[in-house]
Amino acid sequence: TKKSLKNMADKAPLMSMLTATVMGVDGFTEATIDSVEEDLDGRAIQHAADRFNWQAPFLYFVLNRAKEKYGCDLDQLVAFVNEAPFFAPAREALLREGFSAWLAEDPVKAIHVLVPQVEAACRDLLAALGAPVMRHDPNTGGFQVIGMGAVLSHAAFRAGVHKDIRFHLRALYTDPRGINLRNHLAHGLAHVGLLGMGVANWVVH
Repeated sequence: TKKSLKNMADKAPLMSMLTATVMGVDGFTEATIDSVEEDLDGRAIQHAADRFNWQAPFLYFVLNRAKEKYGCDLDQLVAFVNEAPFFAPAREALLREGFSAWLAEDPVKAIHVLVPQVEAACRDLLAALGAPVMRHDPNTGGFQVIGMGAVLSHAAFRAGVHKDIRFHLRALYTDPRGINLRNHLAHGLAHVGLLGMGVANWVVH
């Protein structure tokens, strides 16, 4: 993504020097992104979000071809995901609900059900890397799980998970300069135009 961004900067130098602002649905600024030279990481996250949109039709085509060629029914999908050690058996019923909605082309339900399962899997992965995933809540005297942003930025996660995977997850789920899907869902900020099959396919991907 950074290589693509630098190639674009060579062809459109003025655009690469301008500051960009990400506005929320309420009109407030969610993030500010400086020039490519001063803020390569921020520009790369923004560019990754654009690439998610540009490449969505190709992913849609590939997944549909996979369904046609291999069947790709609900039991196959759930069995495939269950091979990974970070999707707990207790969450299988929710995976089934999410995948069933995706196969029925109900993206709103699929996204709302599956995104928390991705977050939980990332948190279980962090726990497997030996890091704590709970923090004390002084208001209640109990403990609460850390959110996806804290999981992805944790030092143990950064050390144990390849940087490209972490970048992908940040751009799709938690960074306000990207799609920020997890946070838009969690805080009731996602508009229906975001919750189409294009984004549902990226979640399943």
